[in-house]
Amino acid sequence: GRLVGFTDGKDVFLRKEGKGGPLLCNLTGSEGLDLAAGGAATVSVRGFSADGKWLLARSGEKALVAFPVGGTTPVEVVAGGKGVTVGGVHCVDTQEDFSGVLVEVTGLVPGGASAVFRASLDPVMPLQLDTMAPLSPGSPETWLVDTPSGAVLGVVFADGKRRSLLMREPLPRKRIAEPPSFGAWKEGAEWSEASGMRYVGFSGGLAWLQDFYSGDVTAVATDGTTHRIRNR
Repeated sequence: GRLVGFTDGKDVFLRKEGKGGPLLCNLTGSEGLDLAAGGAATVSVRGFSADGKWLLARSGEKALVAFPVGGTTPVEVVAGGKGVTVGGVHCVDTQEDFSGVLVEVTGLVPGGASAVFRASLDPVMPLQLDTMAPLSPGSPETWLVDTPSGAVLGVVFADGKRRSLLMREPLPRKRIAEPPSFGAWKEGAEWSEASGMRYVGFSGGLAWLQDFYSGDVTAVATDGTTHRIRNR
């Protein structure tokens, strides 16, 4: 039957729709977990893994836990700690070499900047660094992840009131067993908050920007080239 994961801000629940009616399970209550840290943090459900075997939940910005669907023992994907912050969680489609999630975490790499880590859930493995931020003024604000391929293809940097978009192009593999490789980071766009330009999303290998004054949309490809679509 269809599975639905949700939270009341404290506990994580799994609802299964079946022929005999819905079944409801309190995942945190059954394990005696307190993701809300005694009310100090708000619990949020981040989604299912692509294979549907895991339900991911975040405790505030400090920890990420994966609950096995139909299992008993949850897995702490990111442990909360001083200076550690969990950002975006990207559920990646199952591949030949990786099945799990990409997690944005601040405070684990030298300098404490945001970086993207791979968390393998099948089998369960320790966090592995996937992508560090390229050298650029400011700090990473938004990572652009292609979830079908599990590749980090872009990042938006914030430097005060200025924003810059950097993209990188995936390179073809010579052998299937080879790890993915990428071209150099290239700046695709730069703007200020006062310009009306905003980053609005990433889809189909393209980063999308919109000018909220004119309504024009700009698509930025992974090789850094841009195409502007005017609002007529």
